[in-house]
Amino acid sequence: MVEFTKDLKIGIEHIDKQHKTLIDYTNNLISLGSKASNQEEIEKSLVFMGTYVIKHFADEEAFQVKIGYPQYERHRKLHMEFIEVYKTFVDNYKKNGHSPKFITIFKNTVVAWVAKHVMMEDQNIGKYYRSKAN
Repeated sequence: MVEFTKDLKIGIEHIDKQHKTLIDYTNNLISLGSKASNQEEIEKSLVFMGTYVIKHFADEEAFQVKIGYPQYERHRKLHMEFIEVYKTFVDNYKKNGHSPKFITIFKNTVVAWVAKHVMMEDQNIGKYYRSKAN
């Protein structure tokens, strides 16, 4: 499980709120995958999370454009790459179903990417925003 700590906050309230929601859904999927859960329930959560990620990325990118974030294009490319990784993960899950490897693969691909991206890349958006506010 991933805990939404101050290290994951970037200091932009609406983005922090969305990041917390993403962490909550990631934890829910970890929990579902750890049990002998209904595959339909897992698939619904995967679809919802994928949809939420796309909405979040769009909101975050719109904010970057609004503040004139100089790394916008690079950041957007990282988002697009993650969407492809997530689609591949979901496709593999649909083909192979629930297996003991599900949680390991989910943690190594989705959870690790989200945590690393927020802690490194998204922190830069917060820093840039605060530097422009001063």
